[in-house]
Amino acid sequence: MGKVTKAKIDDLILDDQNANDGTEAGQQLIEQSIATLGLGRSVVVDKNNRLIAGNKTTTGARGQGIEKVVIVDTTGDELVVVRRTDLDLADDDDHRGRALALADNYTAQQNMKWNPDALQIHFDAAMSLDMQEFVFEVPGDKGVKTNKHSDLSGDLEKMYKIEIEFKDEDAQHAAYDELQKLGYECRILTL
Repeated sequence: MGKVTKAKIDDLILDDQNANDGTEAGQQLIEQSIATLGLGRSVVVDKNNRLIAGNKTTTGARGQGIEKVVIVDTTGDELVVVRRTDLDLADDDDHRGRALALADNYTAQQNMKWNPDALQIHFDAAMSLDMQEFVFEVPGDKGVKTNKHSDLSGDLEKMYKIEIEFKDEDAQHAAYDELQKLGYECRILTL
């Protein structure tokens, strides 16, 4: 098990490239949930305490005066579990656990507002790791181009890529077949 340390919430650094700008109503719901039910999930930081996931939860906790943090060091090969010893889902008289589950899902839904510029950075990172299934069209935001990728010419030792858009699937498959015949390593992506 990884090392467990206690720290202060001010030791956590918000991600200035967070893809979720959040909403005012969603943030209020998070703070209300924390005030009523307490915290119920962990957040994720990098080795420098910069938040990877949980920016809005951390902001809500700060807004509710939470100061204490427990940090569990891990390399991603262990599931970190938060055990709420004051909650019991099997107790028909204790409704707080079910309410917390509902609040957790609802606040995430209500506090989602994509930041197109930061989102593009995250899309590019996902594509560089062959995780294209995490690249999606942002509903209602025609400004986000999910197929735009950074020029990788400054990092040529890692990869060389060209992205081509086709009118239809037949044209895509024909180009794929031709490139394969020429000896290029290819894969078909449909976004």
